[in-house]
Amino acid sequence: MLAFFASKDDIGLFASPMLLDRTQLLPDTLTTVLYPRVAADEKGRVELVAQCSRRVIVASGVALAAAALLAQPVFSMVLPKYLPAVVLIWILAPGVWIRCASKLLVPYLHSQKRVGITSVAVVGGPR
Repeated sequence: MLAFFASKDDIGLFASPMLLDRTQLLPDTLTTVLYPRVAADEKGRVELVAQCSRRVIVASGVALAAAALLAQPVFSMVLPKYLPAVVLIWILAPGVWIRCASKLLVPYLHSQKRVGITSVAVVGGPR
């Protein structure tokens, strides 16, 4: 839809910060792996979910911090016309980090038959 109304420069400015979305690949993958393990246990394997969640928080935090810190120099050298996207990256990085951290709670909440909480989160989320 954006291609109908925006110029190439506007689309590039919009697409550059969306690269941060790729950081969610790690929690998405771990969520898929955790579903069967957590669902098989009555208590939801809280310690496994907590351990994976801590690792995702650290890994995604490091990746997003590196992206935010390196955005200015990289965009200055490679894509100077999209330099205003750096501010968008700085704004979006904390939100993407919080989203990455919370994605691993979904298998646990489903195992505890609390799907209503995740339903509300999905409705309020960007997807």
